[in-house]
Amino acid sequence: MANPTLGSLLQHWRGRSGRGRREVASSSGVSFDYYKRLEQGRVGIPSSAVLHAIGRALALSADEQAHLTVIANERSHFPQWPVAPPSQRQSQILRGMLDPVFVIDERTRVRGSNRAGWTVLHELGLFGRSERSWIEWMVEHDSSRIVYGEDWETGMRRMAANLNRLMTWNPNDADLAGFVAEWRRRSPLLAEYLDVFDFDVPGSGTLTITLLGEEPVLLDYDYITLSSSPTRFLNVWSAPGGSSGREVLDRIRVRAGRPG
Repeated sequence: MANPTLGSLLQHWRGRSGRGRREVASSSGVSFDYYKRLEQGRVGIPSSAVLHAIGRALALSADEQAHLTVIANERSHFPQWPVAPPSQRQSQILRGMLDPVFVIDERTRVRGSNRAGWTVLHELGLFGRSERSWIEWMVEHDSSRIVYGEDWETGMRRMAANLNRLMTWNPNDADLAGFVAEWRRRSPLLAEYLDVFDFDVPGSGTLTITLLGEEPVLLDYDYITLSSSPTRFLNVWSAPGGSSGREVLDRIRVRAGRPG
């Protein structure tokens, strides 16, 4: 099958099994509506438990089950940017970017930034911390709720979904598994989100952010995986010209000494 999707594979194997959608859904322990949307490509990334249950219902071989898992998780990858961190080239690119950009690793630690990004980190209270941990700030500091406002829960769910994505692609990383287990213990709410795999990790979108003590503004974000280090990615903030978000980012540039 050329360029298979999760939905096309499920339809193909279900056709081979001679079973209907409702029967496969029942045998897999999921609702009929969920399974139908899964075949139609209208849900996020299923959990490994759901994928294995569906595999058993469709009588998949071990190779077919492995193929199903890979295809299901392919779209959880962000677009790639071919930069090898740390490198002189990366530093040059970061310095040339005027809007805030952060290099974040698999444990949500900020590993690098540009001037505008460091200015934002100072505003968030993360500047000067040895870890500069995004997850610690989101879970344990009230300022994160002020900054994200009504989108705080969305930010938490997105972070949990990204951790699930990283664990799926690094199943033998004991340190990463231990890190996630520790935060499950520290935050029951995050643990709840980690157990919900039906939440996609879009590579780009818009969030409501409050910075510099001003009114909330809409900022665009983009996640870009570093292809030579797929457990690290860029988080880039931006806003279109003429918007209130653009005005706030321009003021951040001025405070960072990069008016642009």
